Amino acid sequence: MFPAFAGPALLALAALLSSLGGAGFALAAPVHPLAVNAVRCLTAAGVSAVFFAADRRLPRLCFSTAWGGLCLALTTQLFALAAPLAGAGTATLLLNTSPLFVLLVQCAAQKKPPRSGQLQAAVLVIGGVAVVAGCRPGPWQGLAAGLASGACYAGVFLAGQGPKADPASAFFWGQLLAGLADLPFLAASQPLTWPARSWAAGLVLGLVQLGLCYRCMAKGLAITPPLTASLVCTLEPVLAPLWGLAAGQQLPGGFWLGTALVLAGILRQKAVSLPPPSTGGSAPAPAPNRGPR
Repeated sequence: MFPAFAGPALLALAALLSSLGGAGFALAAPVHPLAVNAVRCLTAAGVSAVFFAADRRLPRLCFSTAWGGLCLALTTQLFALAAPLAGAGTATLLLNTSPLFVLLVQCAAQKKPPRSGQLQAAVLVIGGVAVVAGCRPGPWQGLAAGLASGACYAGVFLAGQGPKADPASAFFWGQLLAGLADLPFLAASQPLTWPARSWAAGLVLGLVQLGLCYRCMAKGLAITPPLTASLVCTLEPVLAPLWGLAAGQQLPGGFWLGTALVLAGILRQKAVSLPPPSTGGSAPAPAPNRGPR
């Protein structure tokens, strides 16, 4: 029996660890971000393999885990490109627009227009992204890569649904695929000449931000009610700008307004997506599986 605070505490720790992503890539500069991502993802795949060994099972390979793994691999690639171009806080904020893309896919699949609450969430998210984009002049490619990472991250969530879904396996295959795909960038960057700081950033991102973070997330979601889990997980885009500030990045005042609008949209979307309360005394439905980029 776990104490009541154990689940939220694990999720808060996972959000804290996951929020390190953008700042980690900033600290790894001037090394190419995809070379750093190779170190990050291969290290994380090793951590996942250790967890599979501890659980005495092998990663499952089927359409669901392969599709989820591909989406995760693309998410990590795009986030790695967005972080140095758009900044740690902006990249994490754009990544967390994934609920908007989930909404678009679900509405298209069901051939139903979004409900009023969902439209409100979409307007808040789009407005917040527009404010952030307007107050942070820079390469448009960074904003595009950040939004694309949010779209791919939505694919990870969608692939995690259904009876054959196995998020842990999808994460492992995604980490392995991204790491192998980025090996040419790692070789071209002459890793023996990297500053010690860049190696440390890549290894910490793999061990902590993609490795330990997932374990905390999985354990926390298993013992936390859905609404509480959703609220705690929203800490990530709030914490990421603080790490960016620690890494020496400057954030204009408009960034915080845009961040507030996006967070309001994310929370609104999560609220309208929750199932109605059960009247039969059954336990609440489990929260959807989430995982780091």
